[in-house]
Amino acid sequence: MNKLRLYFIAGLTLATLAANAQSPGAVIDVQHYGFHIQLSDATDNIKGKADILVKFLATPGSFHINLVKKELTAKA
Repeated sequence: MNKLRLYFIAGLTLATLAANAQSPGAVIDVQHYGFHIQLSDATDNIKGKADILVKFLATPGSFHINLVKKELTAKA
């Protein structure tokens, strides 16, 4: 059951990211992105990798990619 819930949350997250990948009038154009997730039942570890190819349409004043650091607290 927990595995099914994890897949659902991962799918929902990816769908949300896909919907917000590019906004109208942006100075960047996201050409391609991919997400790779590796799960381990033996160690309860989740490893992930994101590949993003971006084309700059104009010189941006700033460019920000929000990455979340690993949480060191106990499992929920």
